[in-house]
Amino acid sequence: MDGKRNNTALSSGNPFLWILILTLSFLLSSCTGLGFRESGLSIQSTESQAIATAALSSEVSDTSSTGDVRITAVPTDTPATVPVKDSGQNDNVPENGNKYIMDLTLDTENKSIGGTMTVIVRNTSSDTWDKLVFRDYPSLFTPDTDSGYPADGRITDIGEIRDITESETLDYSRSGADVSVLNVFLQTPLVSGDMRKITFSFTAYIPNAENRYGHMNNIYNIANFYPVLAVYEDGAWSTEKYFDMGECFYSVISDYEVTVSAPSGMTVITSGKTTRITPSGSSRIWTIFAPVVRDFALVAGSDFEVVSEDAHGIAVNSYYSDGDINSGEEALDAGVKAILAFENEFGEYPYPEIDIVLTYLDAGGMEYPNLVMISNVLEAEFSDDSLLKIVVAHEVAHQWFYGMVGDNQFTEAWLDESFASYSELVYKETYLSDEEIGAEIDDMEAALDPEGIDIEPGNYYINLPYDEFKGPFVYVSCVYWRGEVFLYRLKEAMGEDAFREAIKVYYKDYSMKIATTEDFIQVITKYAPDNQEVEQLLQKYLKE
Repeated sequence: MDGKRNNTALSSGNPFLWILILTLSFLLSSCTGLGFRESGLSIQSTESQAIATAALSSEVSDTSSTGDVRITAVPTDTPATVPVKDSGQNDNVPENGNKYIMDLTLDTENKSIGGTMTVIVRNTSSDTWDKLVFRDYPSLFTPDTDSGYPADGRITDIGEIRDITESETLDYSRSGADVSVLNVFLQTPLVSGDMRKITFSFTAYIPNAENRYGHMNNIYNIANFYPVLAVYEDGAWSTEKYFDMGECFYSVISDYEVTVSAPSGMTVITSGKTTRITPSGSSRIWTIFAPVVRDFALVAGSDFEVVSEDAHGIAVNSYYSDGDINSGEEALDAGVKAILAFENEFGEYPYPEIDIVLTYLDAGGMEYPNLVMISNVLEAEFSDDSLLKIVVAHEVAHQWFYGMVGDNQFTEAWLDESFASYSELVYKETYLSDEEIGAEIDDMEAALDPEGIDIEPGNYYINLPYDEFKGPFVYVSCVYWRGEVFLYRLKEAMGEDAFREAIKVYYKDYSMKIATTEDFIQVITKYAPDNQEVEQLLQKYLKE
């Protein structure tokens, strides 16, 4: 997520102060998250783009290029090695992950999304589970919520829950302390290593809000909308409190098979890849396959157009509305350059496409697997350093840090936000000199010290849980900006070659897994043994 600054030329004296103030104002008012173009643009209507990519037909699509992606068999215990760039058939649950099969309807009359969901759960712990815990975030978007975002939504409707494996009906309850926590009680406990197939229906209500979950002017941002299985670790289910000043989401890599029925005039943009679009009366049914991703999200609207470009075999699509092709092209340019720069710096982006969507959003941007939402108030500035381009680069970087290398975003948000902020510097290397980037970091560090943050050790720590920071300004300053400074200074202390090799190894070793601060430290110290400057930086910024 990003609601950050535009680092253009600034006046002397206190060069980043006004940016910090503007950014903080932006974040607090919203209370939400945040390669070289080698060929000409492909400008198409979304209808023609859909026909070109999904072979629109009344019954079936041409699957010659994608293969049959329907997954019908119950998985075995053998984890699959999934070639993510190839949408071939795979019947297994990802290693250490789950599988979701959802048949959804977007109801624009009742402002809801719902249907049936089947989740195949693998018990990856050494414990026996007598319940499953799901997170139902839409139930927090109600008039009397304490989530920090009161809205006109409703508590999600949950239908009968069935354990298909054991042919049992299951009871559930909501936590009295947090309505978003759903406890589903298993009649037959799930032992370590076994899997269970659970199915139920749900209807989630979409609030009228410029939010990552909300609708505005017939554009629907639909994220964190389905009951997602919480992470089980250290003998308990992770149920951290939701907050809207950043991310608080935590999930494992899973496979998603999804169908979405939406009004025929709407374009549906999702995580994963659309493999079929089928007319059905006044609606169209979009069939999507999203293998080994950390989450599933979508944006739907009736006025989208798209510009697209290939970046080393990755389809980069930039969706815009209201005829704002300039912003669409600028977002596309940033997306392509970011993909190429980050693949070179960190490692491969293993998916066939990424969608950048300019939409109603009360912050700069928000990241989801294969899909980033960008605020449509960020307009084209015809500059390499435009705020629109920097936000796009930040959100695209989250595909590496959050999407692939996962983390608990409540307890250790720096592991994705600091890395995404540092990645802005990697992106800027495409048009700024090393000296200019170094000067920018010097100015940022100088501005951070005196402005609103006491100079004491505890205020430098970037790896605290959200509720241990001394307010939202300190949270933003530490998790975004101090973390960016920390990683840059670490590169200086280690030397560019050692630092880049360490980050590539970190990315490779923890892709599709959950990383912790300790994991990061182990990799860094391996590549910087007996380096006192590195040790001092680790002690200054990371609380033991």
